[in-house]
Amino acid sequence: MEKSTDDCADLSVSILIEFASLNGLCVSFTDDRGARFISKATQATSSGIVTGFRNEWKRLFWGDDKQKFIEVVKANIGARNLFQHNFVINKRGPEVGDLMANAGHTALVYAVYPPKTLHPLGDNYVDMANPKNPASIPRFPGDGVAQTQLDQTRYFRDEPPVRLPIVLPSTPAIHFDYLNHRGHGGKDKAELILYANVDELKKESFDFFSYSPSVLDDWTDWDGLGIPPR
Repeated sequence: MEKSTDDCADLSVSILIEFASLNGLCVSFTDDRGARFISKATQATSSGIVTGFRNEWKRLFWGDDKQKFIEVVKANIGARNLFQHNFVINKRGPEVGDLMANAGHTALVYAVYPPKTLHPLGDNYVDMANPKNPASIPRFPGDGVAQTQLDQTRYFRDEPPVRLPIVLPSTPAIHFDYLNHRGHGGKDKAELILYANVDELKKESFDFFSYSPSVLDDWTDWDGLGIPPR
């Protein structure tokens, strides 16, 4: 998913839908109107999306086309909807698969490093981007500069330790890697942000979330026909 042109929310929902499709699972998303987009919804042999607002229901057909379902969800569920209606806070976070989010941005956690853990790409760290060495990974220069570096898609947020034994600071931090997108209108490629400090990101009003039970509900009490029972 690195260099994907999907924004932060679209990346998150696309990855979840792809995983659910591969494993025969149902996923459901809710927008800020209360409308629901349920992959299990069916009528006869046609799959569809059930959406509802109060007592008004309508059906948007997508056949068995997973990609169309993804596109409809992406068109209706943004970062704010994910944050307000589809996430629950993970008090144990960050854990692999968590969403790092605040009210305006979402990113996917894909690796976590406890204190005294070397980063597998630590030997590639450099202070600044080096076009002559494309394998090198620079220190994150800040949002404004990163937005202008259109072809640079990997950054270290903290300088990684490269050898053992690791000398820990007085307050050792957990670090993690995440998949990030800066939104459209500038840098239009997803980034891998490496070795980010949990405490520093929390200072930027981020917290760690997992998808809520309503998103992961497999609707065992419903066959997908008509209006959902709850």
